[in-house]
Amino acid sequence: MYVILLRFLITPFHNLYTNAMRIRFLFPGLFLAAIFIGACASTESVTVEEAPVEEVGPAITILNNQDGVLVTAALDSGTLSEIGSGGLPVFRSVAQNRMAIAFDNGSSSALYVLGERKMTPVLLHEGASGLSYTGDWSEDGSLFYFGYYMPVGKKMGDGDINVFSVLDSSISRVGCSASKAVLSMLPDGSLLVRNSDNIYQVSAAGCETKRTVDARKLYHVTVSPDGAHMAYILRDLDYNRETKQYEPDSTLYLESTTGGQPVKVVGDKYNPRNMVWSPDSKNMAYDVLLPEGNGQRAISIYDIDLASSGYMIRPDAQSPSQSHASYSADGMLILFEGRSSDGSVMFMTKAQLSPFGQAILGPDGSEPVHAEWLDSDYLFVRLDNGGTIISRGGSTIVWEGDGSAVFAQVDL
Repeated sequence: MYVILLRFLITPFHNLYTNAMRIRFLFPGLFLAAIFIGACASTESVTVEEAPVEEVGPAITILNNQDGVLVTAALDSGTLSEIGSGGLPVFRSVAQNRMAIAFDNGSSSALYVLGERKMTPVLLHEGASGLSYTGDWSEDGSLFYFGYYMPVGKKMGDGDINVFSVLDSSISRVGCSASKAVLSMLPDGSLLVRNSDNIYQVSAAGCETKRTVDARKLYHVTVSPDGAHMAYILRDLDYNRETKQYEPDSTLYLESTTGGQPVKVVGDKYNPRNMVWSPDSKNMAYDVLLPEGNGQRAISIYDIDLASSGYMIRPDAQSPSQSHASYSADGMLILFEGRSSDGSVMFMTKAQLSPFGQAILGPDGSEPVHAEWLDSDYLFVRLDNGGTIISRGGSTIVWEGDGSAVFAQVDL
């Protein structure tokens, strides 16, 4: 694994400041040797016994497209379980020891729930290619509320909202007549759902409307994991007094999911995009366009408690453009894309306590074409040479596959 080191500082951004993330080092070692030493009180020689070297790391399960059928292949046992047709992951939602994941293979799509090794994968929904899936789990992980719809232009076409019960594997309609997307389950047990025009707070049983928000100008709506805050891009026309004309404006706002006055995070000048929440809901990462950066972007972190933002890595003319941040499961690390001036893309990880950023490369120097978190330490990476690797810091577990793996998960 090759490592590219980039110097960074947390610096103020557009007159804002933040503590950013509470994130830690990547530890490069994947294998530990435990040595137990027995000593005598007498002057006799000391006997040293070496314990067997044990491999440590996540219990990885590879989802592999085998002869057109998607199967799980446990790395420790090699046991295969068919779960459906192959494809690429298009949606994922994790809660405790289970995960909902949707795939699209170009001709069809399907949504499954996966869980413990003994749990048979459950098919929640299947339909045409191109379906959009959304969903969120109840606080105790016993219920999964999911929506699906076929996009028609900028509108939501045919679809519905259902609920899956882990206890009896039943699937039933929630009862929403118009909404087709689930944004979040809120702390009070109600749901935040939407259709093409409105966002609704509704009861989880029966979909009775409690509150309505006009969402026709709200884009890229994302709700914090604790269900307390909602971030969105407001696209509107803003009157310019100098030119005496209305000009398009895209401003990033934050507001409580229970209502209240929206808070402006950053304006149209910075072209904010790709908002993502930390797992503890205390920070929100997003990338911005640098005003004088010739198209260069940088990642900023908004701190909920401080109500301010700061750059994750201080940008300069030589550093790559940074975008599409994603947090590890414990919120201690960030994965992001770095794009050089020649257009080449690298995937990098960053920890606040380390003075360096780290680029991900394959054992032979191959560059990733896709990377995503498995858990708090491990990344699933697809390389441009067709290979797939499981990466942790400066070390790599190479999965000896033919490149047909489409996803990997920790055995939760």
